[in-house]
Amino acid sequence: MDIPVFEENIEPRTLYVVATPIGNLADITLRALYILENVDLIACEDTRRTALLLQYYGIEKPLISFHSHSGKKRFTEIRDRLETETIALVSDAGSPCVSDPGAELVAYLIQNGFSIRPIPGPSAAISALSASGLDTREFTFRGFLGKKGLRQRVKEILKCPETQIVYESPQRLVNLLRLICEIDPNRDVVVAREVTKLYEEFIRKTAKECLEYFADKEVKGEITLLIAGDHKKAVYTEEEVAKLLKERFDQGQSLRDATKELAKELGIPKNSIYEIGLNITRQ
Repeated sequence: MDIPVFEENIEPRTLYVVATPIGNLADITLRALYILENVDLIACEDTRRTALLLQYYGIEKPLISFHSHSGKKRFTEIRDRLETETIALVSDAGSPCVSDPGAELVAYLIQNGFSIRPIPGPSAAISALSASGLDTREFTFRGFLGKKGLRQRVKEILKCPETQIVYESPQRLVNLLRLICEIDPNRDVVVAREVTKLYEEFIRKTAKECLEYFADKEVKGEITLLIAGDHKKAVYTEEEVAKLLKERFDQGQSLRDATKELAKELGIPKNSIYEIGLNITRQ
């Protein structure tokens, strides 16, 4: 494939953070291909996996590994090589540094005076959210929840009014669904499996129904779990919200701070509260 030529110089002392496909190899931007073809070196989570992507697009570049087990020596090596070479950072799939060890490298290089340039593209979390059918106005990305204190974390997450996005391994999905069911079996959830791949699957059901669906299955592939926000809170009229806002204004709070507090307390979208507050200030 001939890579288009862009009027973009590959800048020195700059790490290019390049998003790569999460499954379908066609889901890569032309700019990402241009950067990968024109840098001197590519740092990647798994050199074998990245080599397959580069081979598919006819790109030949030296690769070095950078992953969660990379020691301090690799950090300093990349720092030193950035003095004279141009480098791109990629993960196994999706956007590097999001629930990914690349975040530590980026922080380290910023502290050492280097520039970071994002080359946007695929993200499993955002792709799953866009097709979930859940409320997308506000959401929280949790990454992998892990094993330690999982039950307590699930309890806290289920109290949140905004949509929650979680990554989970296929081996632990059923256990996570079971914990959600113990607290709120009727909560709407979406299990997005193998997004953009051949066997892509979206299961949109209650937590209880999803648990029943997956309980006896051998779950495989990449999993993104989306959990609807807690909407079982009291319904507040505009007059009631306005009264609560006025009380906070009388206490010296700004509209911004009062909006943030009430949104968290009442489970109402910030923009709705802010509009009511603006009407008060205009009176």
